Amino acid sequence: MKKYLLKIYLLIFCLTFFQKADAQTANARPNIVIILVDDMKWNSISLLNSNNILPTPNINRIGTEGATIKYYSTNALCIPGRASLLSGKYGHTTDAMNNNYISNSVKLLPEILHDNGYYTAQCGKWMLSYPLPHKQYFDYWLYTHDIVSYYNDSCYYFDSVLVNTEHMTDFLTDSAVQLINRIDTPFFLLLSHNAPHKWWIPQTQYDGMFDTSDFDVPLNFSKYTVNYPSFLYDGNNSLVKNVNQEELLLRSYYEMMAGIEESVGEVENALEQNGLMDNTMIIYTTDNSYLIGEHGLDGKRWPYEECMRMPLLIRYPPMFQPNTVLNNNFVLNIDIAPTILSLIGIDDTFQMEGIPIQDYVSGQRERNEFLYEQKSKYPDTIPQLRTFRDNYFQYNKYFCLDTTEELFDMINDPLQKINLVNDSSHKSILIHYRNNLDSLRQVLNDTATIVNCNCYLKFPFFTQNIDSNSGGNIDSVFLIYPNPSFNYIVLLSKIPKKGKAEFYNEMGQKIKEINFDLTSFSQEKIEVADLLRGIYFLKLTCSEETYFLKFVKM
Repeated sequence: MKKYLLKIYLLIFCLTFFQKADAQTANARPNIVIILVDDMKWNSISLLNSNNILPTPNINRIGTEGATIKYYSTNALCIPGRASLLSGKYGHTTDAMNNNYISNSVKLLPEILHDNGYYTAQCGKWMLSYPLPHKQYFDYWLYTHDIVSYYNDSCYYFDSVLVNTEHMTDFLTDSAVQLINRIDTPFFLLLSHNAPHKWWIPQTQYDGMFDTSDFDVPLNFSKYTVNYPSFLYDGNNSLVKNVNQEELLLRSYYEMMAGIEESVGEVENALEQNGLMDNTMIIYTTDNSYLIGEHGLDGKRWPYEECMRMPLLIRYPPMFQPNTVLNNNFVLNIDIAPTILSLIGIDDTFQMEGIPIQDYVSGQRERNEFLYEQKSKYPDTIPQLRTFRDNYFQYNKYFCLDTTEELFDMINDPLQKINLVNDSSHKSILIHYRNNLDSLRQVLNDTATIVNCNCYLKFPFFTQNIDSNSGGNIDSVFLIYPNPSFNYIVLLSKIPKKGKAEFYNEMGQKIKEINFDLTSFSQEKIEVADLLRGIYFLKLTCSEETYFLKFVKM
């Protein structure tokens, strides 16, 4: 009898399996699954980083059986990133420039797909609009709060409040798997995890898994000391004070990522078991990348590589051969929605500003430059920003009362250690990139109203030959010894100079000033016994020239 029942169950399973697969094949329209994680560092999966401390075979599979794509954000913040991904438009078009809701008039991908016969499902973080859109164009609506405590937190299933006792990553994964198991029509599923967003509370099985692990210190861990925006290290921003704090942050972060890796495997298994794997486009990405220690910062939104670059893996066999690598173009988050419309065969009548990835593959289109933008939620202290980026340089323009710019050589300085705006040998390049930014803003119809903020470039450092190993801290004219010093320093000059010497601490606060005269003697002894232990900067003003030196007081 048991054997007979087992045969019946197997028969029912097989019939259901093949009926679902046949139904999906008959429709011929692919399913779309977007696995969107929150605040994920772009290189924290082992496919993109062979030294990654966490093995990620499930996430890797999407890329090894599909494509790994060079991918950037147009605005590295939660709502702007999600809005661009689902609308195909820049933030200056949707008005999602900060964590503010987008206009209800903006057509989003799930609404377009729903109007074209797709079953649309949302599992997890939404954030984009209020009132919530589930009654309009989602057939399935499971909504989590923007910031969750991961265990024992509530969420919404349509209009019903649910209290969830399991970890939110598990809860969202289980919900997505159940949906995949029962839907037999072409579907769009947005699995939008809260993880690994702070504050980090991992699943029990991963809690403490990296407690004894050592993490590499980023090669650009040090703070900027010259030519950096005045607001970068102020009280509005999260900073990483030392290597120990960075390791603590990374341990918690990777414990959360372990849960995401497990989740991706469960989604892949559900698609496989239902015969849907090869008729489903699986997209794995994040809303923005994240700094943990780079440049001494902890956070997002900044116009630096570790925020702007994101992971993008896509598996869809009719479109990508296994192990495809696309790195000849800057693919942007505004490209995802038009890619999906093009795949399905829906005409883009929605004025999307992105390019279908298929056009990059075929060579019909290319993108060798892009615009990055930011509008701060602290407009009085942190300015609006526009960035022009290409394969050679990155130019950042902060809208301050005083000229505040950054220029990075992305070939020779990919870690963005040295701001070249005050390097006279790059003057013509700086002017060129200023013009590039203005031209690109015009092309993209970026006419957003911008009010200048009271900010400036801190510790401006002028030179013709910046030492790449020093981060621009050593000038060829002056020298300090001993360094580190105890009770005094000796200031040396290769050519006769006199002027004013101002002492600043690491926070940019002026401590004292003296006059120096090296016109008769090439060196002068300066007492520093009155200074506390720490890092100091010596600003030397000679006529119209200004120089900076860094020294350590022991």
